[in-house]
Amino acid sequence: MSQQSFQYGSRTISYQLQFADRKTLGITVTPAMQVQVKAPRGAAPEKIEALLVRKAPWIIRQLHFFLPFHPKTPERRYVNGE
Repeated sequence: MSQQSFQYGSRTISYQLQFADRKTLGITVTPAMQVQVKAPRGAAPEKIEALLVRKAPWIIRQLHFFLPFHPKTPERRYVNGE
């Protein structure tokens, strides 16, 4: 898995690129505000970036959807006398 990024307007979107045995490109936006891209083996980097630029409005919408949930509630610590 490699860390990549692309420019969409004035915004830089970072994503993790992973190659797998598949026919199409898959884009996932996680609640941890990460963009994961699974691409077919041998896919040209230019085609991957072109598709990401085309899907950038959807990616930004998903990131904005998960923004209110971030930062996650910190793990609870049990302290004596609290």
